[in-house]
Amino acid sequence: MQGNVLYLPSTPLNVLLSCAVATRFAADCHSEIWLIDQKSTESNPYYQALLNWQSSPFLAVKIFPGKARGKEKLRERQSNFLMIDAGLDIFLPYTIVTGSDRRIEFQYVMHQLKMQGRQPHGVYLDDGLYSYAGRPYSWIKDPINSLLKKINYGFWWQEPKTVGASAWIEQAWLFQPDLAVKELQNKVLHKLPSDWFTCERIVSLSRILADVLQFEIDCLIELNVIILVPHPNNIKKIPGYQERVVELIRDLSLQGYKIGVKYHPRMEQNDVLRLVENGAEVVIPTQLAFEFCLPMFKPGCQIIGDVGTTMLTSKWLRSDLDVKALLDPQNEFQQSFIPLMDTLGINVISSVEELLNEARN
Repeated sequence: MQGNVLYLPSTPLNVLLSCAVATRFAADCHSEIWLIDQKSTESNPYYQALLNWQSSPFLAVKIFPGKARGKEKLRERQSNFLMIDAGLDIFLPYTIVTGSDRRIEFQYVMHQLKMQGRQPHGVYLDDGLYSYAGRPYSWIKDPINSLLKKINYGFWWQEPKTVGASAWIEQAWLFQPDLAVKELQNKVLHKLPSDWFTCERIVSLSRILADVLQFEIDCLIELNVIILVPHPNNIKKIPGYQERVVELIRDLSLQGYKIGVKYHPRMEQNDVLRLVENGAEVVIPTQLAFEFCLPMFKPGCQIIGDVGTTMLTSKWLRSDLDVKALLDPQNEFQQSFIPLMDTLGINVISSVEELLNEARN
């Protein structure tokens, strides 16, 4: 990284990686961070935490909405383009860093800089599963989507077959470059060291974010087990999921384990499965991305979840944690990840009953 660097994160994981990379290269660059495609702009905890971060490597923090639907989306994006133009007039970046080159704001920035006669360098930051499993490409939907974007926004739009694979991207920073999908192998690949995410400056950001969400993050230090509750749609596909998780939590708590629960962000209600009343000690706020919690757990803490980027980042960022993937043997999509889980040393469990048996033994 060199010169002026612009970070364009859209997800909490993108934010964390942007902050870690920017902190590492703070002495070599001038950086700004613009949160794009945000559903909430007025009470966004990540935006507020970045503003409150005293050891921030960023000269400026901006936020761009992504709330509109239907016909209003075109108007919202045109408004965002005007704000981007104004920002680029002040801060002329040499490098543009993104967690997804499918975000139109990233491609617009690259296009505008090229129109000004500049040669911007696109960098992709690991966004988890897509980097290693690819994004399913639809031979009907994707070309239509690409054509509509070209008509509405400009023929500069590119439709990459998977995230990070577009011609806009020159380099990629990944947790596991040797396992990346073939579409990323023709980029210049760099490895993200785990210690970039456990340094004091990044841990301080986790604490600030937790404060914004009014959560006492130090309570995580006492936990022995963290259960990651899957997407609500996946819960519906698992017969008796709530009853079996309640049984697991009761068994573990009777054995003296202190248990934390992290619901999927799509869960709108707090503790909808009523796990605290059945023995769980802590419910981590859904808005607090799990990656920001990882530095707080004690070595050997068990992380139990299903398919998801969180499982991968838990192992990458904290190799001393006991990460277990609960994968449904009847689910072809979930089963396709077993080779990757095995390579990473993640213990694959086929049922809650298996977890119960382990706990009882």
